[in-house]
Amino acid sequence: MAKKNYDKMADQIMEQIGGKENIQFFTHCITRLRFQLKEKEHIDLDEIKKIAGVVGCQWSGDQLQVIIGQTVGDVYDTICKRFHLEEVIGTKKEEIKETGEKKKKTVKDIFSAVLDAISGCVIPLVPMFVGGGMIKVLSMVLTMTGVISGEGTTHYVLEFIGDAAFYFLPIAVAAMAAKKFEANMALAILLGGVLLHPNFISAVSEGTQLSLFRIPITGASYANQVLPSILIIWILSILEKNLKKILPSYLRAMGVPFLCTLIMAPVSLWILGPLGYIVGNYIVTGLVTFGNATGFLGVGIIAALYPLMVLTGMHSILMPYIIQSFATYGFEAIIGLGIFISNFGQGAASLAVGLKSKNPDTKATGISCFTTVILAGVTEPALYGVNLPKRSPLVASIIGNFVGGCIGGLFAVKTYAFPGGSSVFAMPCFIGGDGYNLIYACISIAAGMVVTFVLTWILGFKDDKAV
Repeated sequence: MAKKNYDKMADQIMEQIGGKENIQFFTHCITRLRFQLKEKEHIDLDEIKKIAGVVGCQWSGDQLQVIIGQTVGDVYDTICKRFHLEEVIGTKKEEIKETGEKKKKTVKDIFSAVLDAISGCVIPLVPMFVGGGMIKVLSMVLTMTGVISGEGTTHYVLEFIGDAAFYFLPIAVAAMAAKKFEANMALAILLGGVLLHPNFISAVSEGTQLSLFRIPITGASYANQVLPSILIIWILSILEKNLKKILPSYLRAMGVPFLCTLIMAPVSLWILGPLGYIVGNYIVTGLVTFGNATGFLGVGIIAALYPLMVLTGMHSILMPYIIQSFATYGFEAIIGLGIFISNFGQGAASLAVGLKSKNPDTKATGISCFTTVILAGVTEPALYGVNLPKRSPLVASIIGNFVGGCIGGLFAVKTYAFPGGSSVFAMPCFIGGDGYNLIYACISIAAGMVVTFVLTWILGFKDDKAV
């Protein structure tokens, strides 16, 4: 879409969601605008889908997701500038008037809220992970090709530049969580920094038992952790709002920061930090156990299910595991390849539709969506615009993904850097290991694409009549 059309698109989207006044929270991920709205009863998804440049639109729990594609950042910036929005909007919850009985929270609502919280705190950090991860890949490639020495200072510096993206993760997540939960960002950064203070890190590494007010502190290593910061800043946001209500106005400027720090720092070290650490490790251990228990089938299952996870918005729950796996092991062995196979499979199905269709518009759409997947790593146009509406290409891709994933599982393919997107330009993230890892990854992805393409061709689809 041409840059000049973003203004019209922004106006139409804002009109359909009820304007600036209806926004409670607004951010974006790699391909989607994400709105938290005060009133959602009158939102017409079909009308939003008709807007030129919008690939799809759906609810994920209470979050409205408007799927744009690779230009989502430009659309997001245009909306922010035209409607004078901050990078993330937060409206005080107490200012929102409720009418009627309060809806009882279901298990589904709670699960959706957890997914929304994780995605809101982690997804904005994707550029940081990509930058750090690809620097480490560059260091690996330069060392493998003999351009630099593995014992030299250039290698040493590149490595700690790449590691910084993961080591300081608690502070970065705390900052994003402050935006998500409407907490003070400066206080959030302070509490994230408490978990990484050199004195605390040194005491943990040396096995020194620390205590605060005679209450023991768990000696956990919070570098590379995601969940501790999310839990801490969530509670901080609640405490901060209540302190502002309780304290008189003349004491708030000093009293709120002081009491938040006095209360939250100990509680973080005593309870919230260790709790997040334990849960995070259980998630990583659980997925690693799943991979070990299922063997080569594990990657196939993930690859097959991934398109359905994208459709439901559940794919964001995998993010903390992926990040922590890279930070802990230096690679990821279950999810990364599955995502590549799944995304390239959507492109293969879309290409088959484009080549087989007799409708010029469908043909052009299918081929262009394939190009978007391969070159930009953006699958939503193919998934929502071609494969899902025609059904059988989506089924074919799920089968093809499973085949490709199983092959990758047999080869034990690993991802050595956070790719950010699943395009051909992100393939260097598979460089590492015994030197054949990248070749095995290419074989697995190609196998999944071939099976998907052939099945899409054989199963056929309802072709739109040419006008």
